[in-house]
This record gives sequence, structure tokens and C-alpha cells, in this order.
Amino acid sequence: MLTSLALTASSVAGTTDTEILREPVSDTQYNRCVDELVTTIGMLHVVKHTTTTQNGETDTFTVVYQGMTGTGMLTGARYVVTQAENQSSYSSASPPPIEVTDTRTLVLNRVAPNGTVTDDDYLLHVTAHVTISASGQVNDKSLDLKDECR
Repeated sequence: MLTSLALTASSVAGTTDTEILREPVSDTQYNRCVDELVTTIGMLHVVKHTTTTQNGETDTFTVVYQGMTGTGMLTGARYVVTQAENQSSYSSASPPPIEVTDTRTLVLNRVAPNGTVTDDDYLLHVTAHVTISASGQVNDKSLDLKDECR
């Protein structure tokens, strides 16, 4: 079931547009803590918000995987999955500088047969940033990756 909604508002200062999307999703994640691929299912919820002014455009995306569960492909272990992504970008009207920041988090919580969450959770957190000048030169870029078993 795919659900989508789009809202637009205009003013002298500019326009805003919001799009909302919900759809079922399945994926495969790697849990390096137990060396296992995990198949996941749930709902994907995306909100895209765009604001356009005479100076440029700002876009923000929020992606949340809701009600996600998983199953270990080798062990059959059950997982509760938390996954979210936030992205913001700005580009000026002409010529661009462009600035983009992307943050992603994935948590795989392994569920014991008795229903309790075990202590071998996997956490992946990534933040990336890039700034590109009007001439196309990359002025700033960074990548912060935290990958841990807890």
C-alpha cells in the first residue's frame, strides 16, 4: 500500500512544498557483531520539505523506517530494527554554492527467544557533509562513521 500526500503554499517571500510518502519496505542489513545478514521488513515513512525563495532553495528529507523487524538469515534470530535518515541541502539561485548534510542511523537489536533484547546490538551512525562553491570547487567535506557492537 503506497500512501502519498503533497502540500504547497505560496507567499511573496517564496513557496514551500511538503510531500509525504508511506510504503512497505524490505531490505537486508549486515550485523557485523554476529557476522550475519538480517532481512528486514516494515514501513518506510518519508517527508520531503522544500522552501524556495528568490535567494535559493532549501530541501530537507526525513526518512524513518517504522515497525521494522528482522530475521537473521543464518540463525533465524529475531531483530527489532531502528533506522532513520535526515538530509538537508541548500543551493543558491544562481550560480550555486551547494551545501549538503546527511545523517543516518541504524540499530539492530537482537531479540532472545524469551523476548528480551540481548546485549549484542549493532549500531551504525554516519554523518556526511559537503560544500561546493559556485565554481564547482569542493570547499568542505567530512565523513564521520561510528560502527560499534554494544
